[in-house]
Amino acid sequence: MEYIIQNQYLKAKISSLGAELRELYDSNNINRMHVPSKQTWNRVSPILFPQVSRIKGGKYYVNDVAYEMPTHGFFRNMEIAPIKHEKDSITFAIKDSEETHKVYPYSFEFIINYKVNNNSLIVSFEVINKSNTTMRFMLGGHPGFKVPLSKQESYKDYYLKFQNKETVDAMQVVDGFLANVYKPCLNNEDTINLSHDIFNPDAIVMKNLTSSYVDLLSHKNDSCIRFYFKDFDILAIWSLQDENANFVCLEPWNGIQKDFVLEHEKMGVLEIEKNDKKTYSYTIEIIK
Repeated sequence: MEYIIQNQYLKAKISSLGAELRELYDSNNINRMHVPSKQTWNRVSPILFPQVSRIKGGKYYVNDVAYEMPTHGFFRNMEIAPIKHEKDSITFAIKDSEETHKVYPYSFEFIINYKVNNNSLIVSFEVINKSNTTMRFMLGGHPGFKVPLSKQESYKDYYLKFQNKETVDAMQVVDGFLANVYKPCLNNEDTINLSHDIFNPDAIVMKNLTSSYVDLLSHKNDSCIRFYFKDFDILAIWSLQDENANFVCLEPWNGIQKDFVLEHEKMGVLEIEKNDKKTYSYTIEIIK
Protein backbone atom coordinates (compact mmCIF):
# COMPACT_ATOMS: atom_id res chain seq x y z
CA MET A 1 0.00 0.00 0.00
CA GLU A 2 1.14 3.56 -0.69
CA TYR A 3 0.61 6.64 1.46
CA ILE A 4 0.81 10.31 0.47
CA ILE A 5 2.15 13.28 2.39
CA GLN A 6 2.19 16.74 0.84
CA ASN A 7 2.26 20.50 1.16
CA GLN A 8 2.08 23.28 -1.40
CA TYR A 9 5.60 22.53 -2.66
CA LEU A 10 6.03 18.75 -2.51
CA LYS A 11 4.11 15.50 -2.68
CA ALA A 12 5.72 12.26 -1.50
CA LYS A 13 4.48 8.69 -1.88
CA ILE A 14 5.72 6.16 0.66
CA SER A 15 5.17 2.42 0.41
CA SER A 16 4.27 0.10 3.27
CA LEU A 17 6.95 -2.28 1.92
CA GLY A 18 10.05 -1.26 3.84
CA ALA A 19 8.57 2.21 4.51
CA GLU A 20 10.24 3.14 1.23
CA LEU A 21 9.95 6.53 -0.47
CA ARG A 22 8.68 5.75 -3.97
CA GLU A 23 7.93 9.13 -5.55
CA LEU A 24 8.68 12.77 -4.80
CA TYR A 25 6.93 15.41 -6.89
CA ASP A 26 8.10 19.02 -7.02
CA SER A 27 5.91 22.11 -7.45
CA ASN A 28 5.85 21.48 -11.23
CA ASN A 29 4.49 17.96 -10.63
CA ILE A 30 7.73 16.35 -11.80
CA ASN A 31 8.76 13.16 -10.00
CA ARG A 32 12.41 13.57 -9.05
CA MET A 33 12.93 9.97 -7.92
CA HIS A 34 14.07 6.98 -9.96
CA VAL A 35 11.32 5.00 -11.68
CA PRO A 36 11.78 1.30 -10.76
CA SER A 37 12.87 -0.93 -13.63
CA LYS A 38 13.33 -4.68 -13.86
CA GLN A 39 16.01 -4.07 -16.49
CA THR A 40 18.15 -1.88 -14.22
CA TRP A 41 17.07 -1.40 -10.58
CA ASN A 42 13.63 -2.22 -9.19
CA ARG A 43 13.86 -0.12 -6.02
CA VAL A 44 13.74 3.62 -5.33
CA SER A 45 14.88 4.46 -1.81
CA PRO A 46 15.28 1.41 0.43
CA ILE A 47 16.19 1.81 4.10
CA LEU A 48 19.25 -0.21 5.15
CA PHE A 49 18.85 -1.62 8.66
CA PRO A 50 20.38 -3.17 10.72
CA GLN A 51 23.15 -3.83 8.20
CA VAL A 52 24.73 -1.96 5.31
CA SER A 53 26.10 -3.96 2.37
CA ARG A 54 26.67 -7.72 2.72
CA ILE A 55 28.86 -10.10 4.64
CA LYS A 56 31.61 -12.15 3.05
CA GLY A 57 30.82 -15.75 3.82
CA GLY A 58 27.22 -14.85 4.63
CA LYS A 59 27.56 -15.01 8.44
CA TYR A 60 28.33 -12.69 11.33
CA TYR A 61 28.79 -13.46 15.01
CA VAL A 62 27.37 -12.13 18.27
CA ASN A 63 28.67 -13.77 21.46
CA ASP A 64 30.13 -16.56 19.32
CA VAL A 65 26.70 -17.38 17.82
CA ALA A 66 26.49 -17.27 14.02
CA TYR A 67 23.70 -15.38 12.23
CA GLU A 68 22.90 -14.85 8.56
CA MET A 69 21.71 -11.41 7.56
CA PRO A 70 20.19 -10.47 4.16
CA THR A 71 22.10 -7.92 2.07
CA HIS A 72 21.41 -4.41 3.43
CA GLY A 73 19.45 -5.92 6.35
CA PHE A 74 15.91 -7.23 6.72
CA PHE A 75 13.94 -3.99 7.08
CA ARG A 76 13.61 -3.13 3.38
CA ASN A 77 11.64 -6.33 2.77
CA MET A 78 9.18 -5.94 5.66
CA GLU A 79 5.54 -4.97 5.22
CA ILE A 80 4.84 -2.16 7.73
CA ALA A 81 1.71 -0.17 8.56
CA PRO A 82 2.17 3.44 9.69
CA ILE A 83 1.59 4.27 13.34
CA LYS A 84 0.76 7.89 12.52
CA HIS A 85 -0.26 9.56 9.26
CA GLU A 86 -0.94 13.28 8.88
CA LYS A 87 -1.18 15.48 5.80
CA ASP A 88 2.48 16.49 5.88
CA SER A 89 4.12 13.60 7.74
CA ILE A 90 4.02 9.86 8.29
CA THR A 91 5.66 7.59 10.88
CA PHE A 92 6.45 3.87 10.71
CA ALA A 93 7.84 1.66 13.48
CA ILE A 94 8.86 -1.94 14.03
CA LYS A 95 9.88 -3.90 17.10
CA ASP A 96 11.90 -7.07 17.38
CA SER A 97 10.03 -10.32 16.94
CA GLU A 98 10.57 -14.04 16.75
CA GLU A 99 11.38 -13.60 13.05
CA THR A 100 13.94 -10.82 13.55
CA HIS A 101 15.66 -12.80 16.32
CA LYS A 102 16.51 -15.48 13.76
CA VAL A 103 18.86 -13.05 12.00
CA TYR A 104 19.43 -10.32 14.60
CA PRO A 105 19.58 -11.22 18.33
CA TYR A 106 18.69 -7.84 19.87
CA SER A 107 15.50 -6.36 21.32
CA PHE A 108 14.86 -2.99 19.73
CA GLU A 109 12.46 -0.46 18.28
CA PHE A 110 13.13 1.24 14.94
CA ILE A 111 11.13 4.36 14.03
CA ILE A 112 11.09 6.15 10.66
CA ASN A 113 9.46 9.50 9.98
CA TYR A 114 8.95 11.36 6.70
CA LYS A 115 7.99 15.02 6.84
CA VAL A 116 7.59 17.64 4.10
CA ASN A 117 8.68 21.09 5.23
CA ASN A 118 8.49 23.81 2.56
CA ASN A 119 10.51 22.43 -0.37
CA SER A 120 12.31 19.76 1.68
CA LEU A 121 11.60 16.16 2.62
CA ILE A 122 13.14 15.23 5.97
CA VAL A 123 13.75 11.53 6.58
CA SER A 124 14.38 10.75 10.26
CA PHE A 125 15.40 7.56 12.06
CA GLU A 126 15.29 6.60 15.73
CA VAL A 127 16.92 3.40 16.98
CA ILE A 128 16.07 2.30 20.54
CA ASN A 129 17.91 -0.47 22.35
CA LYS A 130 15.56 -2.53 24.51
CA SER A 131 18.06 -5.31 25.12
CA ASN A 132 19.86 -5.99 28.38
CA THR A 133 23.16 -5.63 26.56
CA THR A 134 24.90 -3.26 24.19
CA MET A 135 23.27 -3.34 20.76
CA ARG A 136 25.28 -3.14 17.56
CA PHE A 137 23.84 -2.05 14.23
CA MET A 138 24.35 -0.21 10.97
CA LEU A 139 21.97 2.21 9.26
CA GLY A 140 21.77 3.71 5.81
CA GLY A 141 19.59 5.48 3.28
CA HIS A 142 19.59 4.65 -0.44
CA PRO A 143 17.53 7.26 -2.35
CA GLY A 144 17.82 7.07 -6.13
CA PHE A 145 17.27 10.25 -8.15
CA LYS A 146 16.15 10.45 -11.76
CA VAL A 147 18.99 11.36 -14.14
CA PRO A 148 18.36 12.81 -16.66
CA LEU A 149 15.05 14.57 -16.03
CA SER A 150 14.18 15.01 -19.73
CA LYS A 151 14.82 13.32 -23.06
CA GLN A 152 16.66 16.42 -24.22
CA GLU A 153 19.47 15.68 -21.75
CA SER A 154 21.97 12.89 -21.25
CA TYR A 155 23.37 11.27 -18.12
CA LYS A 156 26.70 13.04 -18.67
CA ASP A 157 25.01 16.44 -18.48
CA TYR A 158 24.69 15.95 -14.71
CA TYR A 159 27.22 16.40 -11.94
CA LEU A 160 27.54 16.44 -8.16
CA LYS A 161 28.95 19.47 -6.37
CA PHE A 162 29.89 19.29 -2.69
CA GLN A 163 29.51 22.12 -0.20
CA ASN A 164 33.31 22.19 0.28
CA LYS A 165 36.34 21.21 -1.71
CA GLU A 166 37.28 17.70 -0.58
CA THR A 167 40.37 15.53 -0.55
CA VAL A 168 39.27 11.96 -0.09
CA ASP A 169 40.01 8.41 -1.22
CA ALA A 170 37.16 6.08 -2.15
CA MET A 171 36.82 2.64 -0.61
CA GLN A 172 36.84 -0.05 -3.28
CA VAL A 173 34.71 -3.10 -3.95
CA VAL A 174 36.82 -6.22 -4.45
CA ASP A 175 35.15 -9.44 -5.63
CA GLY A 176 31.76 -8.00 -4.76
CA PHE A 177 32.61 -6.84 -1.22
CA LEU A 178 33.84 -3.58 0.29
CA ALA A 179 37.49 -3.97 1.22
CA ASN A 180 40.34 -2.04 2.85
CA VAL A 181 41.45 -0.92 -0.60
CA TYR A 182 41.29 2.75 -1.58
CA LYS A 183 41.94 4.91 -4.62
CA PRO A 184 42.03 8.70 -4.98
CA CYS A 185 38.63 10.24 -5.65
CA LEU A 186 38.76 13.99 -4.96
CA ASN A 187 41.90 16.09 -4.61
CA ASN A 188 40.94 19.51 -3.27
CA GLU A 189 37.91 19.33 -5.57
CA ASP A 190 34.17 19.74 -5.12
CA THR A 191 32.77 18.21 -8.33
CA ILE A 192 32.10 14.68 -9.60
CA ASN A 193 30.89 14.53 -13.20
CA LEU A 194 28.40 11.73 -13.73
CA SER A 195 28.94 8.97 -16.25
CA HIS A 196 28.15 5.31 -16.02
CA ASP A 197 31.79 4.26 -16.25
CA ILE A 198 32.72 5.94 -12.93
CA PHE A 199 30.78 3.13 -11.20
CA ASN A 200 33.40 0.56 -12.14
CA PRO A 201 33.50 -1.77 -10.34
CA ASP A 202 30.74 -0.47 -8.06
CA ALA A 203 29.77 2.39 -5.72
CA ILE A 204 31.99 5.35 -4.81
CA VAL A 205 32.25 5.09 -1.00
CA MET A 206 33.69 8.08 0.84
CA LYS A 207 34.40 8.66 4.54
CA ASN A 208 35.38 11.77 6.49
CA LEU A 209 33.89 14.34 4.14
CA THR A 210 33.85 17.89 5.50
CA SER A 211 30.71 18.83 3.54
CA SER A 212 27.25 18.65 5.07
CA TYR A 213 25.51 18.51 1.70
CA VAL A 214 25.98 17.78 -1.99
CA ASP A 215 24.03 19.22 -4.93
CA LEU A 216 22.79 17.23 -7.93
CA LEU A 217 22.98 19.63 -10.88
CA SER A 218 22.71 19.74 -14.68
CA HIS A 219 24.67 21.67 -17.27
CA LYS A 220 21.54 21.81 -19.44
CA ASN A 221 18.94 23.18 -17.00
CA ASP A 222 18.75 24.94 -13.65
CA SER A 223 17.43 21.96 -11.67
CA CYS A 224 19.03 21.41 -8.29
CA ILE A 225 18.52 18.81 -5.58
CA ARG A 226 20.45 19.51 -2.39
CA PHE A 227 21.09 16.40 -0.30
CA TYR A 228 22.00 16.91 3.37
CA PHE A 229 23.81 14.04 5.10
CA LYS A 230 25.62 15.60 8.08
CA ASP A 231 24.37 12.93 10.56
CA PHE A 232 26.17 10.20 8.62
CA ASP A 233 29.87 9.32 8.51
CA ILE A 234 29.88 7.82 5.02
CA LEU A 235 28.42 8.88 1.67
CA ALA A 236 28.19 6.34 -1.13
CA ILE A 237 27.34 7.30 -4.71
CA TRP A 238 26.01 4.50 -6.86
CA SER A 239 24.51 3.63 -10.20
CA LEU A 240 25.10 0.90 -12.77
CA GLN A 241 27.54 0.68 -15.65
CA ASP A 242 24.50 0.43 -17.88
CA GLU A 243 23.54 3.24 -20.25
CA ASN A 244 19.89 2.48 -19.48
CA ALA A 245 20.38 3.12 -15.74
CA ASN A 246 18.86 6.60 -15.58
CA PHE A 247 19.48 7.28 -11.89
CA VAL A 248 22.08 8.09 -9.29
CA CYS A 249 21.82 7.06 -5.65
CA LEU A 250 23.13 9.23 -2.82
CA GLU A 251 23.53 6.88 0.12
CA PRO A 252 24.24 8.15 3.65
CA TRP A 253 25.62 5.36 5.84
CA ASN A 254 26.55 4.91 9.48
CA GLY A 255 28.54 1.73 9.96
CA ILE A 256 29.90 -0.34 7.12
CA GLN A 257 30.24 -4.02 6.29
CA LYS A 258 33.62 -4.99 4.89
CA ASP A 259 35.16 -8.22 3.75
CA PHE A 260 35.50 -9.84 7.18
CA VAL A 261 33.24 -11.10 9.98
CA LEU A 262 31.38 -8.67 12.20
CA GLU A 263 33.89 -7.28 14.68
CA HIS A 264 33.09 -3.91 16.20
CA GLU A 265 36.68 -2.74 16.53
CA LYS A 266 37.37 -3.25 12.82
CA MET A 267 34.05 -2.19 11.38
CA GLY A 268 32.93 1.08 12.88
CA VAL A 269 29.63 -0.61 13.69
CA LEU A 270 27.40 1.63 15.83
CA GLU A 271 26.66 0.82 19.45
CA ILE A 272 23.77 1.75 21.73
CA GLU A 273 23.84 1.00 25.42
CA LYS A 274 20.79 -0.68 26.95
CA ASN A 275 17.72 1.57 27.36
CA ASP A 276 19.38 4.23 25.20
CA LYS A 277 18.57 5.51 21.70
CA LYS A 278 20.18 7.25 18.74
CA THR A 279 18.63 9.51 16.12
CA TYR A 280 19.72 10.45 12.59
CA SER A 281 18.21 12.21 9.60
CA TYR A 282 18.90 13.19 6.02
CA THR A 283 17.09 15.81 3.93
CA ILE A 284 16.20 16.10 0.26
CA GLU A 285 15.73 19.75 -0.69
CA ILE A 286 14.41 20.54 -4.15
CA ILE A 287 15.80 23.99 -4.83
CA LYS A 288 14.80 24.13 -8.51
